[in-house]
Amino acid sequence: MTREEKWILCSERMPEEHEWIGTKEFGTTISDKVYVTFENPEGERFVKHIRFENGKLSSFDQSKIDAYHTGSVPIAWMPLPEPYNAEK
Repeated sequence: MTREEKWILCSERMPEEHEWIGTKEFGTTISDKVYVTFENPEGERFVKHIRFENGKLSSFDQSKIDAYHTGSVPIAWMPLPEPYNAEK
């Protein structure tokens, strides 16, 4: 494992963000996609891979979460693993 691959609490820190051509126009920043553990109001947890924008779920990803898991909140995240490489 070359990158940190453990769950990080959202209360500790959020994923690093950067300008991207789609956000630069609006003066915003966005993270790379990361795995996020969400918890719904009933206490059930699930994982999705999404992006953060300006310290919150990107509006596009927020709408996907709300459509199926209303009231769910992100509690932890971790970077996506490196893609499989047969040469390693």
